[in-house]
Amino acid sequence: MSLWQLGAAVEGYNRKQGGGDSVKAPTPEEHDAMLEEYADIIAKGERGE
Repeated sequence: MSLWQLGAAVEGYNRKQGGGDSVKAPTPEEHDAMLEEYADIIAKGERGE
């Protein structure tokens, strides 16, 4: 499950419960940047940093 899918699920739940802000899908550039950041986090964890 991607972060966008999780956000969409939360948005649906909030809408049903009567509140919450909407979640917008990231642009392709934003998505790529998130993947790069996540890869860096994983790499640091594997190196024990």
